Amino acid sequence: MNKLPTTTSLPNCSIVILDDNYVIRNIIKNELYRNISNLFPGVIFDIYSSDDGVGGLGYVYITKPMVVIVDTTLPRYSGKEIFEFLKSNQSTSLQDTKIILISEFGTDFEELPNNFLILDKSRLS
Repeated sequence: MNKLPTTTSLPNCSIVILDDNYVIRNIIKNELYRNISNLFPGVIFDIYSSDDGVGGLGYVYITKPMVVIVDTTLPRYSGKEIFEFLKSNQSTSLQDTKIILISEFGTDFEELPNNFLILDKSRLS
């Protein structure tokens, strides 16, 4: 039986959510808090959120999160611009960061690095 990670085995327990819709940001944040506590009992995750790309990139580089969730329609750097920036500037400290792109317009992105994933809103029901 595998042991669940603890705070000592998960050195970087932060998540960044970038979405300009306050309601969506809070739904994602609440679901993460609820589910993370069930999956990883005793592990404390810090969740940061921003409603624009500039603030979001700041959180990404300051916190070096485990996961970044990015909506593609953001003001002040769109999600697509953030995607291109993170893809082309993957520093050693961000190579293990998982990036989830939330797209309303399908998956019109070029080849994705292994740590990127697209969630297509048009396919959700």
